[in-house]
Amino acid sequence: MKILQVPFHYYPEAVGGTEVYVSVLSKRLQERGVEVEIAAPAETRAEYMHDGIPVYRFGITKKPADIAMLYGQGDPVGAREFAEILDQSRPDVVHLHAMSPAVSLTALKKVKERGLPVIFTCHIPGIICQRGTLLRYGREVCDGL
Repeated sequence: MKILQVPFHYYPEAVGGTEVYVSVLSKRLQERGVEVEIAAPAETRAEYMHDGIPVYRFGITKKPADIAMLYGQGDPVGAREFAEILDQSRPDVVHLHAMSPAVSLTALKKVKERGLPVIFTCHIPGIICQRGTLLRYGREVCDGL
């Protein structure tokens, strides 16, 4: 089985919670015999190894064209390049670790066009919370409504 992990950033230019999580998860999966590759957006397309894991970087639009790209369907350039990585990698499962203009609804549609199952892990509240804090009015824990 091969899993393609898709965070919003990745090593070496970004080191944060999601990147650490994806790296450790990928190593643990490898230890259990699962083939793992990583695809993440970048300014330009690239391929390299990081800690024994193949990493594919897909190019994105450097400056979003408009607000619809930021908050709507996503970056068509990134989705097209991501689709090429899907065809090259040929994963059995795609695990998204972000929703952004680059890791977008349009990119997700490329996965579904290929009939691949998707796992989504939400690492930051901004994806599901308008304020990005999970606090109502910045003062009390939101009940989700």
